[in-house]
Amino acid sequence: MEKGKLQSGLYQGKYLDIKGREGFVKFDLKVDGDHVHGKYEMDVLDEHSSDKITGELSGKLSENQIELDLSRGKEKLPVKYHARVADAMPYAEQALYGQVSDVQSKKLGGGVWIAWRFKTTNK
Repeated sequence: MEKGKLQSGLYQGKYLDIKGREGFVKFDLKVDGDHVHGKYEMDVLDEHSSDKITGELSGKLSENQIELDLSRGKEKLPVKYHARVADAMPYAEQALYGQVSDVQSKKLGGGVWIAWRFKTTNK
């Protein structure tokens, strides 16, 4: 694996937003040069309920940084994820860590997300 180069595959992680919600996130990324596309899944948890959000994503790479736009169905979910790509050894092969912004959904607020690419789930 080339150090700092985003790898295609499944990234799994956690998030915490400013509205006090937390949960889990999965990105199934396909990297083609400096373009990224794929699918995502989120389990949004708060003290009263849980919601599952799924959809498509697309983005661009610039060196060790990535910007992803998330959408679901025919509606755009106005969420931008700005992240860095990092070596996460020995815990995982790679990590995406960053900040979520441009959130206009009632279910989500801006916050931080981190997701790891584990060798065991990407054979």
